[in-house]
Amino acid sequence: MYPALLISDAIQLCLDSNLQHHQVALQHNDAVLSDLEHAEFLPFIGNGYFGVDLEGDTQLYIKDGRSLSLAIPFNPVVQISVMGYNSKESRLVDFRSGLVRRIVCYGIGSSTLSAVTTAYVHRTRPSVLIQNIRIVNPSSTSITLNIRQTGASRWNGVERDNKSGQTSQASSVEITMTTGLVYPQNSPGQRKQLIAIASTKLPDTVTVRASETWTFQTVVVMKSSNKPVSSLVKKELAQSAERELMEVLNTGSQKLLVEHVSVWQELWRSGFGISESKAAGMLNGNRINATLYYLMSQTASFLNVKGVTASQQAALKQDLYTVDRCYSGHHTLQNTKMWEAPTNSYTLSALVNTWLITLEKYGCVNMLKAGADGVLQAMLLSFGQLQFGDRHLEFKTHPRDLHRDYYFRRLNYGNNTHVNISVIVGDDNKAVLYVALDRNDMPFYACDAGCQDPPIKLGKQMTQLPVKLTDPLTAILYITADRTHMLEMKDALHLRQVAEVIGDEILKGQVIDTNSHFLCRRLFTLGVDVKKIAVIPDDESCIAAEVSEFSQEFTHVITAGGIGPTHDDVTVEAIAKAFGEKTKPHPELIALLKEHFGMDDVASPKFKMAYIPESATLHYGIDRMTGRRSKFPVVVLKNVYVFPGVPVLMERAFNMLEDLFRNPASEFYVKELYIVKDEVSITDMLNELNAACKDKVIIGSYPEFGSSYYKVKVTLQAPDKQAVDDAEALFRAKLPPESFVNYEPDPVGHAEKWIYGLVTSKDNSVYARHVRHAVEVIEKALERYSLDVLCIGFNGGKDCTALLHLVHAVVKHKFPNDPRQLKVLYIRQGKAFPEIELFIKESCTRYNLDVISINGKIHDGLWELKKNHPHIEAVIMGTRITDPYSGHLDNFSMTDADWPQFMRVNPMLHWSYNDLWTFLRNLNVPYCSLYDQGYTSLGCMETTHPNPSLQVLDDKGIISYLPAYRLTDGKLERAGRN
Repeated sequence: MYPALLISDAIQLCLDSNLQHHQVALQHNDAVLSDLEHAEFLPFIGNGYFGVDLEGDTQLYIKDGRSLSLAIPFNPVVQISVMGYNSKESRLVDFRSGLVRRIVCYGIGSSTLSAVTTAYVHRTRPSVLIQNIRIVNPSSTSITLNIRQTGASRWNGVERDNKSGQTSQASSVEITMTTGLVYPQNSPGQRKQLIAIASTKLPDTVTVRASETWTFQTVVVMKSSNKPVSSLVKKELAQSAERELMEVLNTGSQKLLVEHVSVWQELWRSGFGISESKAAGMLNGNRINATLYYLMSQTASFLNVKGVTASQQAALKQDLYTVDRCYSGHHTLQNTKMWEAPTNSYTLSALVNTWLITLEKYGCVNMLKAGADGVLQAMLLSFGQLQFGDRHLEFKTHPRDLHRDYYFRRLNYGNNTHVNISVIVGDDNKAVLYVALDRNDMPFYACDAGCQDPPIKLGKQMTQLPVKLTDPLTAILYITADRTHMLEMKDALHLRQVAEVIGDEILKGQVIDTNSHFLCRRLFTLGVDVKKIAVIPDDESCIAAEVSEFSQEFTHVITAGGIGPTHDDVTVEAIAKAFGEKTKPHPELIALLKEHFGMDDVASPKFKMAYIPESATLHYGIDRMTGRRSKFPVVVLKNVYVFPGVPVLMERAFNMLEDLFRNPASEFYVKELYIVKDEVSITDMLNELNAACKDKVIIGSYPEFGSSYYKVKVTLQAPDKQAVDDAEALFRAKLPPESFVNYEPDPVGHAEKWIYGLVTSKDNSVYARHVRHAVEVIEKALERYSLDVLCIGFNGGKDCTALLHLVHAVVKHKFPNDPRQLKVLYIRQGKAFPEIELFIKESCTRYNLDVISINGKIHDGLWELKKNHPHIEAVIMGTRITDPYSGHLDNFSMTDADWPQFMRVNPMLHWSYNDLWTFLRNLNVPYCSLYDQGYTSLGCMETTHPNPSLQVLDDKGIISYLPAYRLTDGKLERAGRN
């Protein structure tokens, strides 16, 4: 016997040895690990025609709409296992090569056995998936391995046929032929697709003798057709798949791998780099490269597909190199939605759709036609708001956003020019641009913001340009082959000011002061009378004198700016001088800056920001939306508050700390009105109201595109209540009464008050009695079971949304100070709607939930719950008596004897469809957006459609659907399910 510790060490050494060759790729973010410790990266392989998530549902996915989102119930993944031995495994996603490697090491006595599977969907052969398996047994023991190939699973109507074949090397091969139908959801006019799959079959077991290595290649060829299905079409498609399978087997594994990898590496010749940040939640190179990889895996590389003709290549290159208006949108590096980590095939599809829609809508349609090559170029342009305009390329990122190093590599400018752009941020936090060409067929020129200086000719050597801020704002860099055009840009931009972004910005007119305007408006609403504003140069003595005078004369003194790491950031030292103090490093700020900058060198100029006056205190704000504490505090010395000067940072910090300045002796009245009409339709009324109430009432208008309850929020603010009331009356007189809705902006925070208000009321309606009874059942459940052993069934549907709101209210009522999260069980059955996935994610934040997520059917999911969470004893469910197989249930019912044993708590058994919507709408409970699109009962995407009972046809012949709450006959609730 060998000690477990020694076996574990040997297994880890085996893993480390197999990963050793990939260390450089891992360090440069060209590869990532995807295993239990690195679950944020999905081991997906694809070529734009089909793909597979090797860790999740392991089904094949083919194109349906923009992404690979149509599931084929066929699992191509070869699973290898050795019974009776300890093991560890890791997956490596190699972005640059388009490969995923699964490495499993087993402890065999004092030695190990390794099984490495390298999987890829071939980049130039659209129908081919390959898995190369290599098993190395250096031990002195022969080992038998189990091999499992699932193939078709739960595929209705599938046909299988086992065949034998022979390769050109006279090797026999066993082949499984599989044919069946799938039904697209997102491809207009395409109702069904015929699939034929040819796959090689391995033996169920293989024995690898001592000190031997066993290698094998498995091939899956997937062909599809949308022709009318007939026996002839089916036969021809199957024969085509079988022929290509044999062709691949006769090609040789090494050649196939080289074909595939060379195309991926050519794609990655263009790319992007960013300096690493250790701060929590920051976007780094691994996530950026992973997202690029996912998009390219879901997009065909048409230029490199086997069999593409010369004329087709020419047309594709025309699309790729045509200089159009790509990219004209927002700075995608700062949009967190674009960088969400996909957890399964469905969320990956949602991410891909988000990116492709964004690029399409912002001028990149032509580039995207070229496939993966164009997608990569368009994404790179979007990272920096780089846009091709009229005869030039411009870099439109705002100077304030250049706080990290960026590297853009080989941006296409036409078909013969590649541009490299770098942004380097120095120790003084000042950004500098560097531009070079690594090839060009004509002279190219560059100018910085405003093009006030003569054009600079570009070459292979890096050309340095300053980052400047202009008024009005322009791009920070222009590149063109037309020198005359660049010279004319100087007069076309009509600048008032242009300057490098350094100190004394406001006094020198180099930066527009928006902070004073913001602070005056916000302080006015807090009942604070702003008496004086001073704009002071970057002079320590001048600042100290002004602060000292203001501190003695006024209740509050607010400073903005001058707190960075550069030589001219002297505000903190000046404030210390004003009160006769010295500055010293604050340990909290040291720790924050170490994390933010990812460095420990406290001698760096960046750590100047940790020095504050000796008696100063730190004030952290609270984000009103999330309840989270701010990352960085505001420094306060006596009655002086030191805010950052960058407007977006100053406004964010002030909003979190505004209660510090609220005047308790002054009331400020605010009225919020919620309108069901869109903003355009009420613009004239708002303008008239503003003219009538000018100088008396501040009027705000805020469109809302994601609410199920209103379209515009109008705010009326004034220190005089009568003025607000008069403005409200005037506005209401301009619109029909049904234009206004009663809306509670914080329904979760008020859930307990509203629900228990109904429970204790004298309302004896059927609806009120149902709510009252549901609360009683939940209270009984909380008496029988502690929160630690309870969870809530939650799949994003209307029933469980109402249930979650009820349970949240009851828990807050019974345990008002309990910090524990509510546990919810999400069993994902089939292909989930992206809208449901998003709603569940939002609900987790909204209700502070701890989600147990399981893929599979309910029966299997509950067994997994029992296995992985054995302490759970009861599940609260939103089941109603009208649901399938639910007529026999009580409020407390154990699962059936052949199911894992849980108590099912059913508080809402006798609720009707109308009860549900009365509850949700009356309490303004957020619900999944699909219900506003005509869906009345939600299942998986394959079986769920808008309810035909809600279909309407307008006078233009356009079909749309009423929202779910408009369905009057609850018996038709499931009419959209099949």
